[in-house]
Amino acid sequence: MLTQPLTRLTRMLGKQQATLELKWMRNTGMPLDEMVHRRLSGEPLQYILGDQPFGGLNLKCRAPTLIPRPETESWALRLAERLKQRPRKRRVLDLGTGTGCIPLLLCQQLPAGTIAALGVDVSPDAVKLANENAVLTGFDQDSAEGNTFRALQMSFLHADFPTRIQPPFDVVVSNPPYIPLSDLPILPPGLYCLLEHELFILRWGPDLYEPKTTTTYFSRPRSNTYPQQRRKVPRKQHVHYSYPAGRMPRDVWEEIFLHCLSPSTDANASVYAQTAALPSHLSAPMVLLQVCRAWRHVALSLPHLWTSLDVVVRAGKAYPPLPTAAGWLSRTGDLPLQLSLSQMNEAEGNQEAADDMLALFIRYLRRWRDVRLDVANPTYGRSLQPSGALSAPLLETFHLTTCWRLTRNEEIMRDLLQMLEGAPRLSSFSVSRLSDLNVSPDSTVAIPWTQLTRLDLGFIPSVSACLSIMSGCPLLESCNLVVDPQQGPLPAAPIVLPALTSLELRIPIGELASLLDSAVFPALKNLTLHVQDAYDNPNDSWPQESFMDCLTRSQSALTRLELHDTTMRASQFIDCLQHHSLLTVAELVMHDARNWTWDPIITPRLVQMLTIPKDAVDCDQCVLPALRALDLGKGVWTCPNGLLSDMIESRWRARVQGLARLERVHLDLHLFDDIDSELDKVRMLKLLEEGMKFNA
Repeated sequence: MLTQPLTRLTRMLGKQQATLELKWMRNTGMPLDEMVHRRLSGEPLQYILGDQPFGGLNLKCRAPTLIPRPETESWALRLAERLKQRPRKRRVLDLGTGTGCIPLLLCQQLPAGTIAALGVDVSPDAVKLANENAVLTGFDQDSAEGNTFRALQMSFLHADFPTRIQPPFDVVVSNPPYIPLSDLPILPPGLYCLLEHELFILRWGPDLYEPKTTTTYFSRPRSNTYPQQRRKVPRKQHVHYSYPAGRMPRDVWEEIFLHCLSPSTDANASVYAQTAALPSHLSAPMVLLQVCRAWRHVALSLPHLWTSLDVVVRAGKAYPPLPTAAGWLSRTGDLPLQLSLSQMNEAEGNQEAADDMLALFIRYLRRWRDVRLDVANPTYGRSLQPSGALSAPLLETFHLTTCWRLTRNEEIMRDLLQMLEGAPRLSSFSVSRLSDLNVSPDSTVAIPWTQLTRLDLGFIPSVSACLSIMSGCPLLESCNLVVDPQQGPLPAAPIVLPALTSLELRIPIGELASLLDSAVFPALKNLTLHVQDAYDNPNDSWPQESFMDCLTRSQSALTRLELHDTTMRASQFIDCLQHHSLLTVAELVMHDARNWTWDPIITPRLVQMLTIPKDAVDCDQCVLPALRALDLGKGVWTCPNGLLSDMIESRWRARVQGLARLERVHLDLHLFDDIDSELDKVRMLKLLEEGMKFNA
């Protein structure tokens, strides 16, 4: 099917030019689809068709020989008119003959028997093509009593050049690659590589477009040397001569520019990790526009450079402003977009600016790929109206954070989320709050749960809704959920999430047992629990039995365990660490807000258990044999002087088969200050000097 390539050709060239080129392509008899795809890739039309009209001639044309230009044709015709005024037999020398277009046109325009032309070129491809054109036009050496042309491969920098061309000549012509150095970066992709570098001796001289340039003659150059006398040019131009980057092809510049882009904002970041930095004119792509005209031209014509846009709204203004953002997105062609909109607060001025920017984003809805919207209180502004036909066919990641204090935006957000019904590629979905979010058939929000691999929900009304949503996501790999303490019916049998590898929960302590009893996570690697209201409800305690049963039932191999404010007792924590699912844990994080009225979690007994015995020969004798990183927060432990250092040092220095080395430790300073452990500090500093990553 050629419909799409032909449409793209029209977009690239315009309707009139595309129609002409397609007509010429059809007349060649070659496969049309192949020619169209070559044209879309940037290949010149003349190379595709294989010829180029030049005056009254039709010359062969193919890479790497440059295509004859209309300007060259006009100049050659004027030269022919000058020579016609005094007709006589002349010898013509063409330096850098290329296709042979200039001497062949002179042969065609001037009376028979008056022109004997010689073309020289350093390129064997060009010499071969020029001789083919001589035969094609009938001006080769075999023609009798007519004008003749032949091409030879040689360089006018070689010492034997004068003898090989057999002077004298009446007319010397040359049309070398006279592209100014300043324009090299903005050439079409791949064109610069076609230029013959031996002909580019002028790159050490002035631009031929410079009106103040004065041309001088110089004596015959010595072998393998440059001309002995340089052109006299204004001093101000000398800064360009030693600028090697100016001779790089355009596609290299484009690749360099793309690597100048800052790392994109992580559209998969948690709703609790909101950071918004003002866009800077000193970072790419904006900084590339300020260097020089050539860089600006390349940057503005490179769509991939503009596909990522981060907008911050604060103090009633958008950064970048709306007109700049509109111009930014207009340069992206048909490419997928990565967009971010961060609104600082729900002030009226911020609200209006955010509404206008959201309206702009909506205009490009069909090209959304990764989108993050952190808006305080979204509304429909003057230019944004709900639509029943929203779709985002390229959308892969969608993140939406709204102000939790305001609920009037939920209806508006449901209208916006209608686009998810037309998002077949959506795999990552994140939203801070939507009260009726569920997987029931009558849900007002039609989220494509079955195709999600990452889910981040900042508000789920109950454990029942949480389990219902997770059971509707069979492909789920990463999950971050906040669960509210509302009651609801639980499933009759535990749900199984076979692909889930990362789970982060923020859940009231009274609801944790219900969730753990109703779920199985066989592939779980990363588990993070933030237990809420644990120390405000003395009647609720850590559900040790449910937690251990869930680990046993899942039969997973955890690599990271992070626990916050669990109210877990020291003995319960020891039992957890000895569970077989934790044999593969490489990183352990334990933070707790308990005060002095609570018993500590980390006790001397546990520290001794984590210490590697000096006579240990096998990792089976060790707790957490895969541990590489340890993070113990405030309020979780007590330990006498030296015991902590013994444990850390033993895991740093131990050389036991199958035992991982403890490489990173994070401890709060109060742990040292409260127990006055100067010995621990000295030993920790020594380990730090040896290469351990230690933060306190």
